[in-house]
Amino acid sequence: MLGMRKPHPEIFLHALEKIGCKPEEAVFLDDIGSNLKAAAKLGIRCIRVRIGKENEAIAELEKIMGMKLRDGKARL
Repeated sequence: MLGMRKPHPEIFLHALEKIGCKPEEAVFLDDIGSNLKAAAKLGIRCIRVRIGKENEAIAELEKIMGMKLRDGKARL
């Protein structure tokens, strides 16, 4: 247990350090605005995942990543 949780900046910085990633290299997906706002303040790109609109979030992530993440067969 780390004693940290979203939306506190320390948890995002800890996660970035663990994976050796800079904030501008990361993409964070969440459905809670306060978590996204905290991550964005650190320079992390954020995608809001809205219930029932998961495919929109995946499409946005595909655009950011510059690659297809789905084969077209999976349905959410």
